[in-house]
Amino acid sequence: MKTIFPVHISSHIKKIGIAFLFLTLSNIAFFFLNFSYFSNDRIADISLAILWGLAFELSAFLTINAPLFILLFFSHTIYSNRFIDFLTKTLFYVVNSIAISLNIIDSGYFPFTLKRISADFFGLLLSNQNEFNFLLWDLIRDYSLHFFILLAFNILFIYFAGKYPLKPKQPKKFSFQKLLLNILYAGLIILFIRGPFVRPLSIVDAGRHSKAHLIPVVLNSPFTMIHSLGYKSLRPKKFYDEQTLNNIYSPEHPGDTTQPFRQRNVVIIILESFSKEYSAYLNPRIRKEKATGYTPFLDSLMRQSIVFDGYANGKTSVEGIPSVVSGIPSLMDKALIFSAYSSNQIHSIASYLKKEGYYGAFFHGGTNGTMNFQPFAKNAGFDDYFGRTEYGNDKDFDGNWGIFDEPFLQFMARKLDHFPKPFDATVFTLSSHHPYTIPSQYKNKFSGGKLPILKSIEYADFSLRKFFQSISRKAWFQNTIFVFSADHTAVSRDKFFSNSLGQYAIPIFIYDPQASPVRIHSIMQQTDILPSILDYLHYPYCAFAFGQSVFDSTRLHFSVHYRNGIYEMITDSLYANFDGQSLKINKLFEYRKDSLLRHNKVRKDRLTGEKLERLIKAYVQQYNERMIHNRLGCSPRKQP
Repeated sequence: MKTIFPVHISSHIKKIGIAFLFLTLSNIAFFFLNFSYFSNDRIADISLAILWGLAFELSAFLTINAPLFILLFFSHTIYSNRFIDFLTKTLFYVVNSIAISLNIIDSGYFPFTLKRISADFFGLLLSNQNEFNFLLWDLIRDYSLHFFILLAFNILFIYFAGKYPLKPKQPKKFSFQKLLLNILYAGLIILFIRGPFVRPLSIVDAGRHSKAHLIPVVLNSPFTMIHSLGYKSLRPKKFYDEQTLNNIYSPEHPGDTTQPFRQRNVVIIILESFSKEYSAYLNPRIRKEKATGYTPFLDSLMRQSIVFDGYANGKTSVEGIPSVVSGIPSLMDKALIFSAYSSNQIHSIASYLKKEGYYGAFFHGGTNGTMNFQPFAKNAGFDDYFGRTEYGNDKDFDGNWGIFDEPFLQFMARKLDHFPKPFDATVFTLSSHHPYTIPSQYKNKFSGGKLPILKSIEYADFSLRKFFQSISRKAWFQNTIFVFSADHTAVSRDKFFSNSLGQYAIPIFIYDPQASPVRIHSIMQQTDILPSILDYLHYPYCAFAFGQSVFDSTRLHFSVHYRNGIYEMITDSLYANFDGQSLKINKLFEYRKDSLLRHNKVRKDRLTGEKLERLIKAYVQQYNERMIHNRLGCSPRKQP
């Protein structure tokens, strides 16, 4: 009996099957290398996520191998020669090795972003090419297990796949029957690339049959990379007419004309990778591991400050910086700085305070141009940028990213003393970034903890203590307010700080030497910082931010972020996530009572769910429309 698959076709199927097997195994390796992030989930939920993920793996696999299938179709149906034979083999091994490697590479990158890798990774890599060259050997050393697994997977893949030939069989003559059979195969391939649905698979589909926390298990890195390549624009949302929309939520904040403007200097300190988890003041449980916590100076300062329940709007620095200084989160698959909207007219704390005669400066000890912070600061209205170049002394270079925190903050202290008054200054610290390098003279000063980052957190906290010691005696100090926020959270081993809520919990507080301390258990997201500062100063003009003043007790305070194709919202008592397309609520948890988010209340509390749906729809509609049409400012009628 003749088989529908000739011998050479059968050989091809085995060879291609081995490639798919290794892609699946590399995805399973991703799961186990990051098992601590999913260990609190039920085995049934994890199993369902893995099974559901097979559709995404098959779609990605067939997509990346589409050129190979075209060559095989051509060579078996029309013509074949040695060049086509060579090209077919090369494509097979190169594209599948890259796909397998992406899953392994992403298993090391995932703890920093908590989402699968996307095309903006290349933007980040290109903008930090010099730093990457320095870091390469450090990365291989720190991730030696991942590097070994990557090599092992590729060697074994090439070995086992090499047992079966991929040499096209020279067609003796054109066969209409063979042509129809190949067309049938092509149709099946296209069907599986699309997925078993009416519309093609997309990243957002991963959340339809899985918990939000398990979406990275459903997805695979080649799939997210493919589906984020060529990403250009947001799609407008039309849930409400303009009047209804603005009544529900508006990012335009009218100024305060009822009180005189308070001309205070403003210093914003953005802390690299400072999770709420590391602070003994914010997280008393950390005292079991270290009595003083890892941020003793910041803890002492928080006891003299206005402290909120802080949440980040993203998981990377390029998402955090625009959120803090401009009130603009990255509610899309690319960070704003690397997106098609990076050239939009963007305002910031610097551009707004300029109307009151302020001088604005941005400080970051990294190599100038890193992560596109320098052009972003210029676009956002800062008068000057101070980086590694302006610091001018590479004796204090950490060998990786830039100038160590202690000397750079002292450099900033000297600059502040000579700035025209009033001024606003923003600094983004650096030393608590991987590979967590600290100066050699302090190697034995800090004890660290279970996580490699903790010793660098202690060093950064120590550097801030010395910075405040230097500036506290200056004449301008008492007339300055200091606003603290992390850019995002970092790695964790704590069950709470590993879930969808804790992964965004950061310190946010305001230190005003003239004000009394108070602990406010109300949500403050990064995008609330801009309108809150302006409200605190009684700024008289309209300002724009996708946040609101935390000093406005009449408003519902919340935090929003976008990850893995879904939107997530945190209020003072609730955590919810929403479908990325329809913004239908999927999950609702009372996290004050259910900190590990195990009891979904969405069916029991439909009224609350509908209210949150209404708010998130208005929020996303405003975001998309204003980003698309470059309207990231107040309407002309609201300008003074």
